[in-house]
Amino acid sequence: KEKRKTKEYFEKNGGPTLEKVTKIKLFKKEELMPILRSNNRIGEGGFGEVYKGLLEDEPVAVKKPKNANLADQFTNEVIIQSRVMHKNIVKLVGCCLEVDIPILVYEFVPKGSLDDILHGSREPLDLDQRLDIAAQSARGLAYLHSDTITMILHGDIKPANILLSDDLVPKISDFGISRMITVDKKYTRNVIGAVSYVDPVYLQSGRLTSKSDVYSFGVVLLELITRKKVSDSNSLLR
Repeated sequence: KEKRKTKEYFEKNGGPTLEKVTKIKLFKKEELMPILRSNNRIGEGGFGEVYKGLLEDEPVAVKKPKNANLADQFTNEVIIQSRVMHKNIVKLVGCCLEVDIPILVYEFVPKGSLDDILHGSREPLDLDQRLDIAAQSARGLAYLHSDTITMILHGDIKPANILLSDDLVPKISDFGISRMITVDKKYTRNVIGAVSYVDPVYLQSGRLTSKSDVYSFGVVLLELITRKKVSDSNSLLR
């Protein structure tokens, strides 16, 4: 019975198609279960939970979504993300399809989010470091908008979604699957994001465009320059 259910989930989540995508690894449920323990949990948000673990001797961040809003476009969006190759974008390593809601596996970025470093670190970033983070983040965003086969709109640009490597290389994260909206889907009824960063036009109309991301990035720039936390940044739209 368990094997039959696993096979049904695999097929429902697009397994037969994703098996043919060479840049995406399909992990067995058994490989991820040891990682999905409370002592490995490193984050939690509206999307679900994030766990740190090792797969094939490489550190990874395993994201376990809370709900199944991924459904219809999941396969296409995984394929799109598999083609995203940029040093300033968090890389999708693979996924597990043998569960009801697919589990996503990303590269692990060790230093945490820009939000944590900018507002919680005892070693504040100097101006040159902040400007370099801004410039590199802008390159990553421009890549999503202009240099991928299908334009990718993030929809939730904020310091918490910009991760930093040990040498302070920024990597844009959390644009995938549950949030990603490609150009063939211009409107959404569910605006998700921190209020202070959301484009007012997007907020009112539900129409996400590249300008929406640019607006949000502009707010991030102000935060980088002033080192002051944006007000109401913890207020989430559902």
